[in-house]
Amino acid sequence: MLSLMHPWIRHVLGLLLAGFFLWLSMRDVDLAQLGSSLALISYPLFCLGGLLSLAVSAVHCTKIIILMAGIRRIRFLSTFSAELVSILVDIVLPMRLQELVRAFIIGRSEGLPASRVLGVQVVEKAVELPLLLGLLLLLGTARPLPAWAMSTVYAGLGSVSLVMLVLGFVIAWPVAFERPIRWFGRLGIPGARPVSALMFEVLTGMRLASTSVGRFVAIVMITLVEWALLASALWLAVAAIGVHLGPGELLGLLVASFI
Repeated sequence: MLSLMHPWIRHVLGLLLAGFFLWLSMRDVDLAQLGSSLALISYPLFCLGGLLSLAVSAVHCTKIIILMAGIRRIRFLSTFSAELVSILVDIVLPMRLQELVRAFIIGRSEGLPASRVLGVQVVEKAVELPLLLGLLLLLGTARPLPAWAMSTVYAGLGSVSLVMLVLGFVIAWPVAFERPIRWFGRLGIPGARPVSALMFEVLTGMRLASTSVGRFVAIVMITLVEWALLASALWLAVAAIGVHLGPGELLGLLVASFI
């Protein structure tokens, strides 16, 4: 329907929606305090932190491109655009929709099922989760962790075990999941067929993204670079308002941003 609208109507509608969501995000903010903080900001540090944030997004795109190589070679520009839009959606609507939005945009621009791209992102998260647990345990060696953090460690260990078990079955014995998915699609339940097709595409994306050990090694190395850049961007952003974080505080902020 939007494609049938006159271009200026789409632009006006986009500006109205952007203004509405900006109002939603700012309605509980003390504007006077925000203004006083911005008056003291170091703009060179702030801009450098922003550039590093863009670099983080660009590096993250390379992980998706590498994992998608088992399916199709996708363009960096479409992946980078999807990354930026998904971040904006996550800021405006903090409902953890980032992966879904990214998969939808990449799938639409590259002519792929969005659910298959989502399956690729599941593999990416399966690689990142053990690294995140490692950061959390490293933080625990520097200072005592609160009870919620220890609960996260235990839940994370269980999640890692479950994800690795599922991923192992997907790689070594995919029929273990394909058969029940097809069986579910043949049921007479309303909506069973499209749900079955969606689940099958997610499973296909996971399987095709997991066909190379070299890809896993590359994703680990790129993730470490990505997180180092993110830590630098966070340090610069906080330093821009006159707060200088130590190594333990920066590590805590990095871990908290992921959790």
